[in-house]
Parts: sequence; structure tokens; C-alpha cells
Amino acid sequence: MTRDAFDFKPPRESPWVIALARLLAPVALRVRKITGVEVSPENRERLRRLSGERVVLTPNHPSDDEPIVVFGLSALLRQHFSFMVSRHVFDLLGGWVGWLLQRGGCFSVLRATADREAIRTTRRLLTAGKRWLVLFPEGETGGHNDLVLPFHSGVTQMGFWAVDDMVRAGIRAPLYVIPVAIKYLYTGDMRPALCRSLWRLERELGLPVGQASPYERLRRIGDSVLCTLERAYQFGPPKGADMSTRIEALKEHVLSTVAAALGVRVPAAEPFPDRLRAVFNALQQVLHAEVSGLSAYEGRLLAQRQAEAWALREDLLRLRNFMAISDSYVREAASAERFLEVASLLEVEVFGRWRGHG
Repeated sequence: MTRDAFDFKPPRESPWVIALARLLAPVALRVRKITGVEVSPENRERLRRLSGERVVLTPNHPSDDEPIVVFGLSALLRQHFSFMVSRHVFDLLGGWVGWLLQRGGCFSVLRATADREAIRTTRRLLTAGKRWLVLFPEGETGGHNDLVLPFHSGVTQMGFWAVDDMVRAGIRAPLYVIPVAIKYLYTGDMRPALCRSLWRLERELGLPVGQASPYERLRRIGDSVLCTLERAYQFGPPKGADMSTRIEALKEHVLSTVAAALGVRVPAAEPFPDRLRAVFNALQQVLHAEVSGLSAYEGRLLAQRQAEAWALREDLLRLRNFMAISDSYVREAASAERFLEVASLLEVEVFGRWRGHG
């Protein structure tokens, strides 16, 4: 395994980078089609009263936009935050963006592992109390704004460890853990956007176009995608199972198949996001394995295994896309937000890319 693939990225705060980022925060929000961040006066005042205290903010994480939104909150409060960021984000966004993330106070964590450097940095930051710390307890994006994935227990554990460190250092001060609920709302009529999304999906899947209610059309599209994937993975659904059960069974089948191909054993009792991240970490170890020092024969075998791993990576990305999806999400509350969240996940699967709506 190469060091560059998993090496720890510490925070390297730069005052001028932070000042520039605060200035550009509204621009970054608009680029992501977010018109503004609203915080009630009561909550804003409650947070301002905690200025100078040791604080952990724990927002929900349905999409890739929450770090920008929370940074918008940082600018609103004029309070600097440090962020724990998944290690793969630094590789995904590239070198100079990673450089900026570190200068803005971000540091990396390798999910589903005992990342000692990340734990040590978290405890040090909380004990010092100079920066508020942002931790996303779900660890992964679920794609659904009205649901949360199972929390990583380590988030709470690190808080207790930090309190122990403070006591040993003779610091008698509280540590506040603040739940933060981020809720996205469309500001206009989204029915035309939903109709366009359903129309595109129906055409691509060869389904009748527009011959039912929006919910029935969405469900028919979901069933078509599910049937196609069941055939592709040669997986027979449980007899008489409803759609939600079929989705969960297929996800478990795909994850166990990929884990077996990589030689990874993951405890079945662990939450699905934790097991997915553990398998993904094992995949990354293969893709970034160190080549130097291998014989020509060993190099050929590694190249063959890496080619197989790239195909498995597509399976894991599919699982990540569908991690929280179920048949009941839209039926329980047929809002424009829920409709388009599910439609967007289906678009990623069918077209291979995410479309922003509204």
C-alpha cells in the first residue's frame, strides 16, 4: 500500500485562506444552487452564546453540500470551524483543493478504521478549545434529507476521550455537543423539473411515458431499475418480497460478493454504511498497492488484480448511491424534495451522472 493513498492530512490553518473562504462562501453556495442559509434568530443567539467554549457540531449529511452550508454558518457566526473530512475526499478533489482544505482547518479520517492520527488530532483540538469542531456522525452521504444513517459510535467516544484529556490537563470546562439539522427546501414550483426527470428516465428505460400519476411513474421506474440489476447480478429476490425487501437483499448480495472477491471479512452485525466503507478501504488498498520492489511476475498479477478491482469499484459506488433508498420514502411524504431526491439517485444509476434540480 502506498503511503500517499492513506496518509493522514493534518489541519494547517491559514488566516488568509480562512478569510478568503468566508468572503467567497456565498458564491460557493450559489454555484451549488443554494440561495441562502437560514438560521432562526433563537438558534443563532444560542450558538453565539457558546463563543469561546469547546463545541462539537454534528450535522446530518444527506449530500455533498453540507460542508459548504456549515461553512456558511461559520461565516454567519464569524466563528472558525475545523472539519473532519473523509480521506478519500482529498484524493477525489485533487491536490490544490486538498491543500486549501487543510489551510481552511480540515483534516482527514479514514472511515471504518481506527485512524489513530485522526483520533489524536480530534482530541487535541477539543482539549485546546480554540476551534469549534464539525463531525458528521453518519460518515457517509445517504441522499435522503429526511433520513439519517446509523451514527458512528466513535464520534461520541472521541468526545468522552477529550473530556478525559481535559481533566488530566487540569481543565475544568464543559464540552458541548450540538446536533445540527440541515434541511433543504426548493424555493419554486418543482413539478416541471420532476416531469422532465421522469420523462427522461422512462425514455431511457423503454417505459410508457407519462401514463400514470407522478408517484406511480417513479415507482415503475424504480422497479424497472431494480429488475435490471437483479438480472445483471444474477440474483433472485426472496419469494413474495416487497420492493424494499428486494432492495435490501440485493444490496447485501452485492456487498458480500465484492467482499468475498477482495478477501474481506466484515462482521454482519455492523451497520451497512460501516461495512460498505470497510470494503471500500480494502478496495483502495488494492488499487493503490505499492509496485516498486515487485518482480515482473508479481507486477503482472497485481495489475490483473487491480483491473478486477476497478470493476468492483463500480459495484461499491452503486451501493453508495442506493445506500438509503427504499420504497416507502416518497410514499410516506410525497414532497417535491423527496420526489427529486429519489429521481436524482435513479438518474445517477441510469445516466451515470447527477443532475441538479432547482
